Amino acid sequence: MSDGFAYLDIIFFAMVAAFIALRLRSVLGRRTGNERQRGDGFRPTPQPQPDNVVPIPERALPPADDAGIADGRDAGLKAGLTAIRLADRSFDLDGFLQGSAEYAQQRLADLGRPLPTRPGAAGSEDPS
Repeated sequence: MSDGFAYLDIIFFAMVAAFIALRLRSVLGRRTGNERQRGDGFRPTPQPQPDNVVPIPERALPPADDAGIADGRDAGLKAGLTAIRLADRSFDLDGFLQGSAEYAQQRLADLGRPLPTRPGAAGSEDPS
């Protein structure tokens, strides 16, 4: 468009703007105050949860007459074994000790070191 028709340009763009505004109003409507309230789209609405709490039975202490743990001279060792017994009801101290001894012997044999023997145990000899 040219310089002589500047007023026509303004009128043309005003008509286009009015047309777009009227089309938007017909599509979007007017706010009346009776609109439905929208929730926050980023946070889920809290749903009431059913009571699904399961009661846990009380833990009973291990028997106090456990000879394997009671013979322990180290208080820390006794406390640790008692904690294991509380956590795992099927814990067997004799099986644990036997398995750990077998594992230690196997590891020492793999390293090529002689197996240590306890003094006074069957098959141990006094080197002097």
